[in-house]
Amino acid sequence: MKTTLLVMTLNEINGMKVIMPQVDRSWVDQIIVVDGGSKDGTIEWARDSGYEVYVQKQRGFRHAYTEVWPLITDDVVITFSPDGNSIPGLIPDLIAKINHYRLKIHSLED
Repeated sequence: MKTTLLVMTLNEINGMKVIMPQVDRSWVDQIIVVDGGSKDGTIEWARDSGYEVYVQKQRGFRHAYTEVWPLITDDVVITFSPDGNSIPGLIPDLIAKINHYRLKIHSLED
C-alpha cells in the first residue's frame, strides 16, 4: 500500500518550520504541500526544503482536493495540517491501522 501525505497550507511558515521536520519522509511514499496562496514564505520554504508544492488556482479545501488529485500517485491519502492540530508521530500508527483494515477487508472478499 502506498501513501500520500497532503500538507494543507495557507500562511503556515511558522508551523511548517516546527512541524514538518518531525515528519519522517520514509513514512510515506509521496508528500505534497497544497498551498492556498500563502504570502508569508510558506511556499518558498516548502520548495527549498525539497517538498513537492502545488499552489491552488481556486481557494478552499474543496478546490485543493480536486486540483491536486491528478498529482497523487498512491492508494491512500492522508490530509495533514502543519498548524499543530496534526501530530506527526501518529502518522505511522495511522498507516498501520489503515493497512490492517485494508488487509482484513481484502481477506473477507476472498
